[in-house]
Amino acid sequence: MPLRTEENRTQDKETLQCALCGKRYTPEELLRFEERWICARCKPVYFQILQEGASLPEHFHYGGFWIRFVALMIDGVILQIPGVCINLLLTTIFLGDPQLFTANSEEDIPLFGFYTLSALLSFTVSTIYSCLFLGKYAATPGKMVCGLQVIRSNGNRISYGRAFGRQCAEMLSQILFFMGYLMAAFDVEKRALHDRLCDTRVVYKKK
Repeated sequence: MPLRTEENRTQDKETLQCALCGKRYTPEELLRFEERWICARCKPVYFQILQEGASLPEHFHYGGFWIRFVALMIDGVILQIPGVCINLLLTTIFLGDPQLFTANSEEDIPLFGFYTLSALLSFTVSTIYSCLFLGKYAATPGKMVCGLQVIRSNGNRISYGRAFGRQCAEMLSQILFFMGYLMAAFDVEKRALHDRLCDTRVVYKKK
């Protein structure tokens, strides 16, 4: 029979959740204040919150992979409207001279410009869409429909700057064959790759 390591024995012990960071520890690693368990790392922050009279962050109901997938699809459908308008506008501009789209390699540059502008404008629109809604309402329309919102790990709302950073990080989740999104299905806090990079969480909005 293999020897059990200290890590194995620790995993077998009963664990409790820190009221601030939400991580789980054995009772010996936690300090109890009133009815809350606090880890040693969060102890200074806990006393600072008490001194300031602020409310303690609550534990969250995280949005799972499938509900987030539905929200993403709704936002995708909404963004199709300006996307179609952009492509119609660019098509009108570039097809003003039909000879621009010929098989001649020297004249393929306008075609390259068409796709480049289309991609840049689509990214700009989706970024503005995401940043404005997340910065002001903490949720895009798709997330609103699904009852979700995006917050920091401490429960605070995200800023416009963090919303922009999250949108850029989301591109990385897409580039990696959408594996960044799939991470939310296996993470305890349902974090996708861009949530990990930007310290955000997608949670159900309190009623």
